Amino acid sequence: STVIHPLLYAQEAALKEHLNPFAEPNNLMLCGWLQGDISLEALQKAVEWLTERQSALRTTFEQRRDGSYGQLVQPDWSPDNFYLEDAENETEAYSRVHTLIGRHLNLEQSSFDFHVFRLSSDKMLIAAVLHPAICDHWSLNILRNELAQLYAQAKDNVENPDVTGALPYQLVDVAHWQQ
Repeated sequence: STVIHPLLYAQEAALKEHLNPFAEPNNLMLCGWLQGDISLEALQKAVEWLTERQSALRTTFEQRRDGSYGQLVQPDWSPDNFYLEDAENETEAYSRVHTLIGRHLNLEQSSFDFHVFRLSSDKMLIAAVLHPAICDHWSLNILRNELAQLYAQAKDNVENPDVTGALPYQLVDVAHWQQ
């Protein structure tokens, strides 16, 4: 059976904003350039490792029978949320990133998408789109640093990556404590 966890107060506010039909999306974006010897296979593996480590990235939201919302931590992150697209130049890549920020995520399917815009085999723009119900600005730095470490380890063919050890708490743990 699927466990529907309670929401943090901040998640409740983010979902209320998300459900407002007149509100603009307020997604967060983690964006950066990869240049040089790029391994798309290693990048995808690093993203998968990151989602295994950070359960918030596997979180979806579901409406309960009473009308309230809860969060579900999916067992796996779907590789269908890893997108690779070609871009002619930096302007086109930035334009696509701008479009991503302005679209509504379907939170019943995913609150995190990862996009790679390939300008050439040695230059790509990566963009992670995160809903504010699963991430805040402070957490973006943690995700960026962990992704960089995991990517380096994936390129080195490390089988059991290590970032900084196991996480003692996940977002759903805090939500339970807050209730």
